[in-house]
Amino acid sequence: MRASVAALTIVGVGFFGAQAASGQDHPVATPAQAQPPAEPTAEAIVERHIELTGGREAWESLQSIRGLGSIVIRGANVGGQLAMFQTRDGFRMSVDAGGPGAQVTIRRGEDAWSVRPDGTVQKISGGALQKLLRDRTFNPLVDAASMFTSMAMAGVEDVNGSPAWKIACIPSDGSGAVEHRFFDVASGLQVKVIEQGAGASAALPTEMYMSDYREIGGVKVAFATSIGVGRSSVTITIEAMQANVDIPSCLFEPPPGPVIVEKKKQESPAETLGAFMKVDIAAMSKGEAIHWLGRLDAAKRSVDPADPDAESLTNALSEFHRLCVEKIRGAASPR
Repeated sequence: MRASVAALTIVGVGFFGAQAASGQDHPVATPAQAQPPAEPTAEAIVERHIELTGGREAWESLQSIRGLGSIVIRGANVGGQLAMFQTRDGFRMSVDAGGPGAQVTIRRGEDAWSVRPDGTVQKISGGALQKLLRDRTFNPLVDAASMFTSMAMAGVEDVNGSPAWKIACIPSDGSGAVEHRFFDVASGLQVKVIEQGAGASAALPTEMYMSDYREIGGVKVAFATSIGVGRSSVTITIEAMQANVDIPSCLFEPPPGPVIVEKKKQESPAETLGAFMKVDIAAMSKGEAIHWLGRLDAAKRSVDPADPDAESLTNALSEFHRLCVEKIRGAASPR
């Protein structure tokens, strides 16, 4: 995710932004409403999706959701458990990949924090914070008029073997990001989202595929999501969720941690390389390797193509990424 657990800080929120369910088993939803017109507008497609997933009243009545799921980090032979809690003013997601601690993302109001497996707390800022705030609602499409400055049809594309309407959405937060949302022509459900940041991050967009929609608590949500950036990918499967339950507000308080790290400037790719070269790979734990996967992925995304050393930087970062993956695979292998 960003095939590392750390990357769930950014993309996980987008995934859970439209999740609301209970812990009971339900059959897969199979919408049978009439098909949209031959040349629908972007607004008509979005409105149809809202109605197919329960309607505005059902979405607007949601007050909280909580759930459990599992994740698989492909290419690294790593799996883990995920827990999520969300209210209208708070969000918490923790991912435990079997290391010394969990990676936790917390949002309370306009502030957000990332808690590393070693307990270090870092305040989230910049584009990552904008993304968390943009996905603060249970279903961003319900408030699309204020969420996006524009939504425009961008044709029809194949998604997993079926035609899907493609809509280009410009977030209203001024981040410069662009989202492309895909809605299956036959079912009307959202089946794919491509999120593309601004600046250096635009070179590696995040792709999310949603499937296994189920009717829970008055709304229909995807219980399976695959998220990928570049060569990295994570599969998330929801196993049990509940809607409109009491969630203690203390879950949205950041822990004190051994140190609060304020991110003053983005680490350059060269700085990441320098820091990694000081690491004792032989003594690196599985949790540390997972942390470095996210850090190296972020460095690769920030390499400036115009930099004369761009190719060598990318190659070195890719090689270090491979070493971390091998370290994780070795730690995951039975002894």
